[in-house]
Amino acid sequence: MPFNRKALVESKLLNSTNWALYQPRLISYWPFLILTSNEGLKQVHFRYLWNIRILISLTFLLLAIIYSVCYERIKAESYFQNDSLLLFDNYCIVIWDRILMTSELGIRIYGILKANKFVQFWRNIVELVGTYFELSSSHPEVESGLEKINKWAKKWTLFTSTLISFHLGCFIYPYIFQSDIRKDENWFQAMMNIYMEVAVCSVAANVMFLIYFVKIMILGFDVVSTNIQEKTKLHFIREQTKLAFCKTKTNHPKNNKKTCFLSEINQEEWVNIEWSGTLNLINRLEKSVERYNAQFGIPLLGAVITVMAQVIFALYFCYADPRMGSDFTWAVSLITPLILCPFTLVGLCFSASELSEKCDGALRQLQEIPVNSLNREDKWSVQLTVTRLSAKGMGIYVGRLFQIRAPLLTSAISTFATYFIIIIQMRIGSQSQKLNQSH
Repeated sequence: MPFNRKALVESKLLNSTNWALYQPRLISYWPFLILTSNEGLKQVHFRYLWNIRILISLTFLLLAIIYSVCYERIKAESYFQNDSLLLFDNYCIVIWDRILMTSELGIRIYGILKANKFVQFWRNIVELVGTYFELSSSHPEVESGLEKINKWAKKWTLFTSTLISFHLGCFIYPYIFQSDIRKDENWFQAMMNIYMEVAVCSVAANVMFLIYFVKIMILGFDVVSTNIQEKTKLHFIREQTKLAFCKTKTNHPKNNKKTCFLSEINQEEWVNIEWSGTLNLINRLEKSVERYNAQFGIPLLGAVITVMAQVIFALYFCYADPRMGSDFTWAVSLITPLILCPFTLVGLCFSASELSEKCDGALRQLQEIPVNSLNREDKWSVQLTVTRLSAKGMGIYVGRLFQIRAPLLTSAISTFATYFIIIIQMRIGSQSQKLNQSH
C-alpha cells in the first residue's frame, strides 16, 4: 500500500473511531499524539523528546511510586488506628491495596517502555483496515462497521465517565466538607488517596482501548465472511451456467453425442475465482491476533487482576465497614466500583469471545468451499489455511495462562465466591476471638 494510501486510511480510521481514542489519551496509558499534517490528514505520532504525553505518563508513574513507597504513612496507619475495623480487616485492605498498586505500576511502566511497539501495532492495524477497503466490494460495509465501533465507544465513554465522575465526587466530598471519615488525613494523604481512586477507575479506559482493537479485528472477519459468501455465490452461478450450457450443447439436433463440448471456453474461466485476497486477509488477521496477544498480554492481565481485586475489595468493605450504613457518600464510593468493574470485564470477555466465534464461522465457510472445483494453487492455499486455523484456533490469550472468553466470567464468579466465603469465615473467626479477649 503506498504511503499516501496509508495516510488516508489512518486519517479515516482516526476520524471515524475518534471516541475509542478519547479516554486512553486522557488517562495516558499509551503515550501517543494525534497530529494533523499539512494535507489535513490525522496521524499517530510518537517521539520521546517532545511528546507531552510521555511527561503525563511519567507523572502518573511517579505518583504510583510515591504511593507505594509512602503507603504506610498514607493509608496503613489510618487503617490500623480505626477502631471500627478488625485487625483482620486491616491486613486484607493492605494486601488488596498492594495488589492494585502493583498492577497500576506494571501497566504504566509497560505502557512507557512499549510505546514504540504500540506505534508498530497501530501501523499494522492501519494496513489491516486498508486491506478491508481493498477487499470489500462494498466500502459502505467497512465504513458502517467503523461507525458501529465508534457508537459503541461513545456509549462506553459516556457511561464510564459518568460513573467515574459520580464515584470520585462521592469520594472527594468528605475531604471538601471535612467529614468525620476524612478529618484526620492531611493534604498529602488526601492527594494520594484521590490519585489511587483515579488510577483504579481509569482501568476502564485501558480496557476500552484493548476492546477497540478486538472489534477492529472482528470487523475484518465480517469482511472475510461476506467475501467468501460472494465468491461461493459466484462459483455457484458459474457452475449453474456451465451446466445449462452443456445441456444446451448436448440437446442440439446437430449434435448426436451425449457429451459436453466446451472447446471454445477455457475451463479455468469457470472455476478459477480469485481467492488470494481473501486468504491473504485471513493470514493478516491471524498475525494481527498474534501481535495483539504478544503486545497486550501484560495490560490484559493487569486489567483482570485490578477488576477482580477491586470487586472483592469493594464488596468486602460493604460487608465489614460499619460506616457503610451511616454515610451516603461513603456507601456510593464503594458501590460504584461494583458496577464499573464487572462492566469492563464483561465487555472484554464478550468481545474476545465474539472474535473467536467469528474466526470459527470463517473457518466453517472455508471448509464448505468445493475445493475440487478450484485450481491447484487455490485448492492448496484453502486447505492449508483450514488446517492451520483448525490446529491452533484464534483467540485472545493472556500469555500462556488463560484465554479470555465469555466462560471466563463463570470461572471468575466461582473463584470470587469461593475466596470471598473463605475470607468471611476467617473474619468471623477473628471477630469471635476479639470478643473472647474482651471478656
